Amino acid sequence: MNGYVAIIYEGDKTEVNYWNSLWKTFFHNDKACFISFPAGENIYMLWKQLKDDDFNSDIIEVVREYKPEAAGILGDLTREDFQEVYLFFDYDPHNNNLSKDDCQSEKDVLRVMLRDFDNETENGKLYISYPMSEALRDYNPWKCKAFSKCFINVEEIASYKEISGFGNPNADYRKYDIEVWEMLLVIFLKRCACLLETDKDTLNPLGWYKSQVSAERIYDKESDLYTNQGKVFPLSAFPEFILEYFKKDKFEPIVEGFYHKVLSDDCDMTRG
Repeated sequence: MNGYVAIIYEGDKTEVNYWNSLWKTFFHNDKACFISFPAGENIYMLWKQLKDDDFNSDIIEVVREYKPEAAGILGDLTREDFQEVYLFFDYDPHNNNLSKDDCQSEKDVLRVMLRDFDNETENGKLYISYPMSEALRDYNPWKCKAFSKCFINVEEIASYKEISGFGNPNADYRKYDIEVWEMLLVIFLKRCACLLETDKDTLNPLGWYKSQVSAERIYDKESDLYTNQGKVFPLSAFPEFILEYFKKDKFEPIVEGFYHKVLSDDCDMTRG
């Protein structure tokens, strides 16, 4: 694909580090020119600004006006220069900064956003990390169960960066080469099956994911866990993006060869 692709992240240093690692691994020879820059605020406020203008505003210009750092990176590029726009933000249910009038209910806000940001060629395509971007490093090699634990309690979300990083030998993004990223993709598929309580030993995991899993379905399950059990299931947005960006056959040999190597441990969605 030729042209510019916008990668908009929430503004945390961790996110740009993960994106740079991902880009070096999968996109350094891509014909598209990826431009990454921070939004400088959470997804709720960015969505609200666009919603208040009935989405007639230009998402690139909204970010440019709000964040000087983004303006410096963008230069004279406009929305017309970007063929695709992708947004990476955290779940962060504590910090939506919205009144109840902004949506039908607080529980519905992110679901509405996923529908409004569902097309990379229009308003943009939204990817959410649960509970935040550090979920990428929260893994054990070739295991379904996260390094920290299967679930993060609501009261632990604020300290999740420390929880996921303390004593974690996999926390250094600079060591994420192609082998690590491929392993992360396979672990992500296994964890999706666990979250959605699907047969984790399915013979066609990638086909199942492509046909049965969506951002809204993941959100619905995460929202249910948060609302009814006060928990969040750590899940990174970056593998989700990679699996959707590339054609299925790119990763079929990898998934078929290694999916069943990932141990399901004793993770039980009913026990946590």
